Formats: sequence, C-alpha cells, structure tokens
Amino acid sequence: GLHRQSVCFLHDAKFINKARIINVKAHVAVESDLFKRLKHQLLSIIT
Repeated sequence: GLHRQSVCFLHDAKFINKARIINVKAHVAVESDLFKRLKHQLLSIIT
C-alpha cells in the first residue's frame, strides 16, 4: 500500500489500456485526500 512516501506516475494523463497492466502496486481510494491532491495537481498541469 501507500504507507510510505512514494512516486506516482500518471501515465501522461491518458487512459491506460487495462490489457497492458502487468501488476498493480497500490490503490488510492477516490475519497482520500491523497487522491484529491493528485487530481488537483494533474488538472492544473493539463489545463
């Protein structure tokens, strides 16, 4: 899980083809503050 500092790769803000995913290392709940911060940061970059 994400219990320590990590690096988040957002795959260039594109949709990820699920058929190409080999391994999921962690999950971020969409209700969490971390997800909201990541979403805000991503939107500020692409808009």
